Amino acid sequence: ATFSGLGIHNTGVYKLLFTATSLPVRTATDSTIVATLMADSVPVPNLNGSVNSAQSLVFRVLPGDTILTVTLSGPTTGNGDADLLVRFGAAPDIENGIFDCFPNLAGNNEVCAFHSPAPGLWYASIFAFFSYSNVTITATASGH
Repeated sequence: ATFSGLGIHNTGVYKLLFTATSLPVRTATDSTIVATLMADSVPVPNLNGSVNSAQSLVFRVLPGDTILTVTLSGPTTGNGDADLLVRFGAAPDIENGIFDCFPNLAGNNEVCAFHSPAPGLWYASIFAFFSYSNVTITATASGH
């Protein structure tokens, strides 16, 4: 899909609804993606999720950025298992195995790093393998 004139400039929660004039043979029951826009290098703290839930965040990588690091951090004991998934251009799809990074570690501490990341919108999803609380996510793009 190609999008033009789509501008996301301020932090906040955005609900994007995609529709098609002619539907393919396979259709999704819900094409709504809700993603919170993250500012570069600004932690998003106090995230919580119940088992098998997911939340998505989106952030912009600028032309000239040389390193992108997405860090998920949280309590190391007693507070579940939050999994980090990162993908360029669209939200990660854990069910179909579509992502650019998925460390899949036990606990709440995971990191995805990309050298020479493509400029544009990147998406991070936090999937609750087990319920989690007090998790923080940070996306840092450097070199611009």
